[in-house]
Parts: sequence; C-alpha cells; structure tokens
Amino acid sequence: MSPAAGTPVPQDPHSSVEPPRVGGSPSVGTPRRPQRTCVACRRTRDKQDLIRLARVGGDIAVDWDQDAPGRGSSLCPDLDCVDRATARDAARLRASLRGGTVDQVLRALTDIRTHLESAQHSKEHNA
Repeated sequence: MSPAAGTPVPQDPHSSVEPPRVGGSPSVGTPRRPQRTCVACRRTRDKQDLIRLARVGGDIAVDWDQDAPGRGSSLCPDLDCVDRATARDAARLRASLRGGTVDQVLRALTDIRTHLESAQHSKEHNA
C-alpha cells in the first residue's frame, strides 16, 4: 500500500540513496563559475572572461593562464578598462595588488593593450 500524498516515505537507514532535496537554490545541479570584479569598471564577470595581473614576489606581470601564485587582480579584456586602469598611475590596481611599482603596473597594462590591439587588428584584417 502506498503512502498518502504529502506523507514522508520512511528511509532505510542502510540505504545509500539520499532522499531528494526540497527547496534550495534554483541553480542546484548547475556548476558555479568563479566570479571576479574588474578593478577598472567594477563589473563582476566570470573569472575566465577577465585578464589577471599577478604580484609574484616583487614583480607585477600579466597572468594569461590565470594560474600564477600570488596576489592577483582582474581586468576586462577591453581597451576602455585598460585606459581606466592606467589613469592616475594605476592607483586602484596597485592598491588591489597590494604592491608593485607604478612602472611595473604600467608595463603590464601596456602588454595587455598591445595584446588587445593586436587581436582587434587581426579580427578586422580577417573579416
């Protein structure tokens, strides 16, 4: 005989099957992606969609693979965000990285700018 609707079904204490969860987040079963905030525009995006700068030891470098150890900051792959980050000697970015010289940060931002401009030029040339 089946239990009445709404009556909990007793679980076998030796069963490895867990009862279904009730309620909870609407994204249950959907893997969450790490989120980061761009230091220039303050938008939150998926980590994989941003460029990471890392302070490793005493140097600041672009972490293209996003796997370098050390303190990191994220930036949108957008020339406007690079310009914002460059303004006022990249003060917000340096504070976020908790170190690094102005020259180190500006050199990393120049590397990002060169990469983005090259990618944009390639895209326009191949279109």
